[in-house]
Amino acid sequence: MDSQTSTSSQSDCDREKIREKLEPAYLSWKSDKKNLAIKSVETCNAIVEAFRKKNFNEELSVNERNWVNRYQCIRQNGVEVLQHNEKFLVKESNLFELLYDVHIDKGHAGRDLMFYELKKDFDGISKEVLSLFVKCCVKYELKKGKVKRSVTTNPILSEDHLLKLCLGVVRSDDADEDVEASGSDEVEGVEAADEAESKVTVTGTPLEADDSESTETADTEELRAEDASEAEDDTLTAINLIHQQKNTNIEIAKRGQKRQAEKMPESSAKRFIPLEVGQNVRVPVADVDRAKTDARNILGVILDKQDDFYKVGTKPGS
Repeated sequence: MDSQTSTSSQSDCDREKIREKLEPAYLSWKSDKKNLAIKSVETCNAIVEAFRKKNFNEELSVNERNWVNRYQCIRQNGVEVLQHNEKFLVKESNLFELLYDVHIDKGHAGRDLMFYELKKDFDGISKEVLSLFVKCCVKYELKKGKVKRSVTTNPILSEDHLLKLCLGVVRSDDADEDVEASGSDEVEGVEAADEAESKVTVTGTPLEADDSESTETADTEELRAEDASEAEDDTLTAINLIHQQKNTNIEIAKRGQKRQAEKMPESSAKRFIPLEVGQNVRVPVADVDRAKTDARNILGVILDKQDDFYKVGTKPGS
């Protein structure tokens, strides 16, 4: 129970530290920004009030008309919630709690992973805001500074890893021979010392020493296999994110085409009055379809009407 209480207090302390760092950084960042998608509480209340005026057929200002056309207001759990393109708007007062919850839920995730997670349901949270947030998290910075999974950190297994470079003046051939002769004696002494040290260090039998070396080699191979599998997992995660982004773009394009198809007959109905079969119409001719001496408009007769589309005849038999 005490451990849970200490963990909770530590988490609250980390939360407040991040909040203290983020608030001035966010205020400084947004000072030179206009028309941010993240709205203040006052702006959100004004948008909700505009929808209330619309429901009661009250006169709207220019900004209120723009809000009503751009956003949607729905009632959720007894509270009015604003949406844009079927995604929820985020108030500035709720921004920190939302980012912190996603950041912790994803294991102190970075900017891109948080962005892909948030854009599923929320609108207007840019990567710039997420960069400000992750820079305020000390644990994320420590996590980012750790050795990457794809980098293999194995112990030094080479026999000559303690060799050092020696710098000196250039010697003659005779001097080199003398140095080599004296150096050979030193090397023999060093080898003898190494053998003595190895006898003191390895306290077991020769068989036990061989077993320890094989165990160390097996551990090294196991670490390399784990690093390779983790690197492969990271690659698969990146590929899945790319496919997810592609599918999201396809869905957005489909919704846009559907909205465009729905708006076309509505726009046509507002601009033109309904026609009946037998009525005369004036049809403009596009510049690319007529010569310089041809008429700009031609007269036609409504021959048929199907699915709000008209069949127009311009001369007998056409």
